[in-house]
Amino acid sequence: MPGLGPHPRHAQDPGFVHPADPEDAVQLALDCISLRYPWTAHELLEARWLAVRPSPEATALQGLLQVAASGLLSHLGRTAAARRVRERAARRLRDSIEELARLDVDGVRLLGDLDAGVQWPVLECIAP
Repeated sequence: MPGLGPHPRHAQDPGFVHPADPEDAVQLALDCISLRYPWTAHELLEARWLAVRPSPEATALQGLLQVAASGLLSHLGRTAAARRVRERAARRLRDSIEELARLDVDGVRLLGDLDAGVQWPVLECIAP
């Protein structure tokens, strides 16, 4: 979090290793959103998002990036900005339910949390 720790990309923290496999990076990012590490989640998702645009996966990843950004803005006390970004994320993710399922994210629950204004949604995995 800003003010509480270094930027994840610039920290050179030996305890944090960016996964080589893009799928692993995305799964780690989803956990980071749920555990309230939005900055780290954003860094993990951004590389994959840039690599796959334009595509349905990129649209879903962009929505998840916005979920992370909303959490960060909320933490910074910028509640109006957080709400606007959360609403944009919800609009984008409504069109990405299939992609969220492919990422094992319960999109229905996530959208419900976003619509309800939950600042820190937990990205529940879809049960096998």
